Amino acid sequence: MGVCLATCKGPRVGFWWAVRCAQHLAKYAVAVQDLARRFLRLIAEGLGFDNHDFFEGDLSGRETLMNVNYYPRCPNPSLTMGIRPHSDGHLLTILSQGDVSGLQAKHRGRWIRVQPIHNAFVIGLQMEIVTNGLLPSVEHRAVTNSAMARMSVASLIRPKMDCRIGSAPTMLNEETNPPKYKDYTCSEFTEAYEAAAGNRETVLDFFKIHHTQNRACVNEHALISGLLKELFVCSLCRPPNNDCQNVYAC
Repeated sequence: MGVCLATCKGPRVGFWWAVRCAQHLAKYAVAVQDLARRFLRLIAEGLGFDNHDFFEGDLSGRETLMNVNYYPRCPNPSLTMGIRPHSDGHLLTILSQGDVSGLQAKHRGRWIRVQPIHNAFVIGLQMEIVTNGLLPSVEHRAVTNSAMARMSVASLIRPKMDCRIGSAPTMLNEETNPPKYKDYTCSEFTEAYEAAAGNRETVLDFFKIHHTQNRACVNEHALISGLLKELFVCSLCRPPNNDCQNVYAC
């Protein structure tokens, strides 16, 4: 994995902030790449892949892009949005969001506040396709608050643009779990992702294979995937009685 210079978003912090912090960011980027490799090996092992280096090479070999996002304190958060709703379009995100809450995940049609978790990671859409839907991506967004500024650092682990991607053979069974998505190149995926403005359902539908199935048949794989998504979202968020009621007030 290579490193791409950080992208800084925020008023008057971009250029000079990057210059002053360049050395620290470079060291952080190397550490994040090592962490990502370990995560991907553990994911491959957990999925039962014989090759624990399955994600090495072109599938994660594009330069790691680091986004540094700065959200200033906003007197009226209802008037602005930090980052619009989207699902990440790459393989994996290593996210550091500091100690200030601002990330929200969509769960059963509701936006739920995600409490800051050190060394958290986010599943991207292409990981969902590689695992044939077993590890689903989560739609999320960032909101501002009136109390204090917030900064997050998102390191994006991405396939090379000419990498051909499809569901891993280990995840497939023609009778019980046929492939849900057609193969594609990363450049084709990027084009579809940008056209859909990062909307999860629109992007996945573009690559989805529509199988003729007996509607009475319960797909065990889909049930497991749903449970994993429930556990993933609930493990990040507050208890149900603290769910965000006003999505712009978090």
